[in-house]
Amino acid sequence: ERADSVSKPPPEGVQGAIVALAPSSGAITALSGGTSFSKTPFNRVTQSVRQMGSTIKPLIYTSALQQGKSVATLINDAPLVFRGSLDFPPWKPANSGHRFYGPTLLEDGLIHSRNLASIRLLLQTGFKPVQHHLKRLGLPQQRIAQHRDLTLAIGSLPASPLEVAKAYTPFANGGKLVSPYLIKSIKGASISNCKLCKKRRRPRVLNAQVHYLMDGMLKKVIQRGTAQAAKKLKRQDVGGKTGTSNQAVDTWFAGYHPDLLAVSWIGYDQPRPLGKGESGGHTALPMWIRFMDDALKRVPPSAVKQPEGMVTRYVDPRSGRTAPPQQKRKRLLTFRKGFEPRPAIESVSGKTGDQL
Repeated sequence: ERADSVSKPPPEGVQGAIVALAPSSGAITALSGGTSFSKTPFNRVTQSVRQMGSTIKPLIYTSALQQGKSVATLINDAPLVFRGSLDFPPWKPANSGHRFYGPTLLEDGLIHSRNLASIRLLLQTGFKPVQHHLKRLGLPQQRIAQHRDLTLAIGSLPASPLEVAKAYTPFANGGKLVSPYLIKSIKGASISNCKLCKKRRRPRVLNAQVHYLMDGMLKKVIQRGTAQAAKKLKRQDVGGKTGTSNQAVDTWFAGYHPDLLAVSWIGYDQPRPLGKGESGGHTALPMWIRFMDDALKRVPPSAVKQPEGMVTRYVDPRSGRTAPPQQKRKRLLTFRKGFEPRPAIESVSGKTGDQL
């Protein structure tokens, strides 16, 4: 995926959709299901089910953190080749740009949307925990069951923009799953039992510590990852994830502020590539930026309070271990207490790697 957002005239026939909701309640505040309802009376927000691309990665990374991985867990971003058959050629997944980065911190795998790291993370986490987590986030169980293969890690699972928005509500509101709705109440003499107006459940699907870690990584996606174009909003309180399906057939951006969550999608109704070099950061993100720029103008800055049970450590990004005080290249990261990385040998001995 690309982090830039150079504007180009859209190809003829390309479609788009955007939906925004209040993550605390699920109330839908804006919804556009296409470029023109009179030309195509089809609501792509609710009726179109398209491959999620990399917007699924935060959901998989969340499952890994819940299993005990940390933001400094090393994952090997290196080539993988899967044997083919008479009907299917070998599968050789690749990163955008066809580069590989070797041992990668878990947070860098998400921030820079590295496909091979995500595939290996799914292998380490296991299908059952990930599928269970996707189900808890409201994605249909039957659809999840049909995608029990490694392409799940890079977004082969289809979903509607509204389903993606629902799955992202825990990132925006502190860890609770909230169902989107359009109708708050119906009043009238003939209406006595409105199923749409029942009190809505808000089950907690992320604990406070995992939510804090995921929120931090999704904000870094904007500050130094694949969605850097959103830095033009000049806000530190927004996070999100770009998404690009295979051959850029579907492009996405799912992003949020604690007061507003929005998901944008661009693609063709009859699935085909958008064109060479297209990506979620190049097509769907600019629409999200324009929407959020206006919607957040009068919203004051907010900050997520660090929960109890967290610790910070300086980490060597090459090893994922605690860095010694004299090391220059190090990164300050936050961990759940009890899941922080072990000290490097240099930290324990007081000697540098060269001295050892």
